[in-house]
Amino acid sequence: VRRTCFVPPAYVPAFLASNLTPKEACQQVGSRIINENREQDCVALMDFLRVSMTRAGVGQLSSLAVQAPTAPVADAILLSHRRRIIERDFPALNAALPQLQQNLIAQELSVLVADNRTARVEDEARRRTDAAKPLTDL
Repeated sequence: VRRTCFVPPAYVPAFLASNLTPKEACQQVGSRIINENREQDCVALMDFLRVSMTRAGVGQLSSLAVQAPTAPVADAILLSHRRRIIERDFPALNAALPQLQQNLIAQELSVLVADNRTARVEDEARRRTDAAKPLTDL
């Protein structure tokens, strides 16, 4: 049994605007289709709406009725997998990120400080050698 049907773009907003029952959908969309004289173009949709309203028997639902799926029970593996996906897609939600950022900043600052010290020591050594040179070598 096919449980879906193509809906022409002109009628999609009616279905997206609210959760219509089959009867409401047939009344709203079906009447629009008839008023706009598009029965021939929308024959599949009209048939689908009629079948969706037809009950299989007394006290039974339509043959198109579907039970809503149940969500799986959340276990630790599923929750951790979901959390990893969320943290990958939204890094700002990662609780460990601020600590990691602080560590990276501290490492880069220590590299900068070490580079400045090395440059200062080299400059001082160059000045000493320049000061120790006799004026005749200049």
